[in-house]
Amino acid sequence: MCFIQKTPEGGFLEMILMDERLFFTKGTIVKEHELLEIPEHVYDFTTFEEILSGQASSDVLVDVIGQFVDIEQERYDNPKMVIHMKDPRLSNFMEKHETGPIIIILTLAKIKDPKGECPIIIQGSHDSKLLINENIVEIQQYRNRLDSVPVCESLSQAISQISSVFEASTIDKFFVNTPVKSVMEINEFDRELFCVTLAKIEKFFVANGWSYEGCSRCNVKGDPETTYICSGCGKSNTGTVARFRIEILVSQEKECAEFVLWDKECVQLLNVTAAELKKQLIDDGEVDPLAFPEAIECILGKMLAFKIKVQPRCRKSFVIQISDDEQIIDSIKLKLPSDEV
Repeated sequence: MCFIQKTPEGGFLEMILMDERLFFTKGTIVKEHELLEIPEHVYDFTTFEEILSGQASSDVLVDVIGQFVDIEQERYDNPKMVIHMKDPRLSNFMEKHETGPIIIILTLAKIKDPKGECPIIIQGSHDSKLLINENIVEIQQYRNRLDSVPVCESLSQAISQISSVFEASTIDKFFVNTPVKSVMEINEFDRELFCVTLAKIEKFFVANGWSYEGCSRCNVKGDPETTYICSGCGKSNTGTVARFRIEILVSQEKECAEFVLWDKECVQLLNVTAAELKKQLIDDGEVDPLAFPEAIECILGKMLAFKIKVQPRCRKSFVIQISDDEQIIDSIKLKLPSDEV
C-alpha cells in the first residue's frame, strides 16, 4: 500500500510506502491501470432476526437498517429490543418530515446482551454514523421492499410486518457474491474461494479437539497465562475466553469434505458457549481438559446450508455461515446437479 504526496518545495512527487511487503527492484515496472469504481460505503447489515435469535455476536460491531416508527411515544409491556441513539438529528428531522417512511441506517452499533427481563440494547458506539433517508442505494432498496408491505392499523402490526421485510434480504445475503458449488467441485479447487453448498454432518475429528483459548474481544487465539497484545484486534488482554473450533466431516451423496466450524456457528447450533460447556464438564467431574463433550453430538446428521471459504493448502474449508432455513436449502438444491442432491 502507498500514497503520493507533493513535497512542500514543489516540483516533484514523493511516494511513501505503507506496507513493508511491497518492494521495488531494479526491474520493477509501474503502469497506469484504470480501477473500477470503488463504492463510498459498504454495509453488511445484521437483521433484527439475527440479533433477537442470538445469531449475531455481541463481540463485534454491527450495521443495522430499519424503518423509524416513533420516539418513546408508545410503551411496550415486554419489549424485546431497544435502540439507543443520542443523536439529536433524528428528533430534528422528525419535526420537519412530512410524508413517507423514514429509513435509518446505524453503523458500527454495539449489541448489549439482555440481563434478566431487560431487552436487548442496540447502542451507537463512538464511531457510529446515523444516516436518515439518505439518497443511497441501500436505503432506496429497503424502501422499495417496504412498498410491498400493506398499510397497518397499529404500531405493533407495523413492527411485525416491517420485520417480515428482512426475510427475503436474509436469504439474499446468504448468497451474495458466493456461487453454489457441489462438494465434488469444492474438493477439486486449487485456489481459495468463497462458495455455498449443502451437506450433512457425518462425524467429528475428535483428536483435533473442540475448543481453544481466544482473545476476549475477537476470535484470534490468545495466551491465557500472560498479558499480551492481541494480533487480531490490537488490544491488550490479561486473559482469554474459551471458543469453539470443531473439525467435521460432511457428505453430499458419495462425496465428503472436511469443514471447520468456528465459535459463532457452534453457538448457533448448540445454544451454549464453549465456556459454559467447559464448566459443565468440570461440574460433572471430568478431569481431562481435552475430553470431547457428548452435548456436541446432537449436531451429527444435520443437513445444513454452508457458506465456506475453501482452503486448498490445508485441505479444509472454513465455515463462515450456516443455515437450516428451508428456503435457502431448497434454493441450493435447485442449483446443484441433480445427482448431488
